[in-house]
Amino acid sequence: TASTTGRVRLGLCDLTYVDGPLNNATIVYTGSTLGTLVPIASLTSNDCVMDFPVVAGTNYKIAVSGNIAGDFNFVLTLQAAPQPTNDNFADAQVVGPGLPLSAPGNNDFATTEAGEPNHGGYSPTSRSVWFKWTAGQTGAVRLKACSRDGQFFTSVYTGTLISALTEVGAREYFAPCSNYFDAVAGTTYMIAVAGGPFNGTHGPFTLDIHQVAIPGNDGFASAVNLGS
Repeated sequence: TASTTGRVRLGLCDLTYVDGPLNNATIVYTGSTLGTLVPIASLTSNDCVMDFPVVAGTNYKIAVSGNIAGDFNFVLTLQAAPQPTNDNFADAQVVGPGLPLSAPGNNDFATTEAGEPNHGGYSPTSRSVWFKWTAGQTGAVRLKACSRDGQFFTSVYTGTLISALTEVGAREYFAPCSNYFDAVAGTTYMIAVAGGPFNGTHGPFTLDIHQVAIPGNDGFASAVNLGS
């Protein structure tokens, strides 16, 4: 029974399989009888934690089961899951404008807003946090939120409404934590760092933005003459 209204994290990370497939399902319900149960949140084998809203005084039923089959021993944990201060688009953390810049971040306990796009070319992303950067000068920029301990998805946008954003920049499929784009002085860019519905996509990271030095012979027409 929830003592306060807010968000709670349910964890099933301490789990030892005994027999059967390596999968499980955990579902949180409201309702006083089996026939009147209403599911409000579900956890699958892809991620060992899930965050969900609770209301003070409400009684929640939690069912832990093998998915199709599977026997296992486990420790069920519950803890408060306060949202990051820059969880919402409107509360984006301002960084810069000077480059290079390095800003710590953490998308643990973050949520996804209504109308929010997927980030980093992955669907569905979740647990997004937001940053706001206004370019001080025009030039090529590299943005990264990469970590050896986790997989993060980044996207860079222009726009003032979360439901009407225009994505800018380019990224590679194998490096969704990194973006490259041509910044324009005076333009404000909204930066999302998000996770996905599986382990290792939420936690601390460092947002890095720096100018890219374009080589003098980057263009075909500027090829260096090596002589004969």
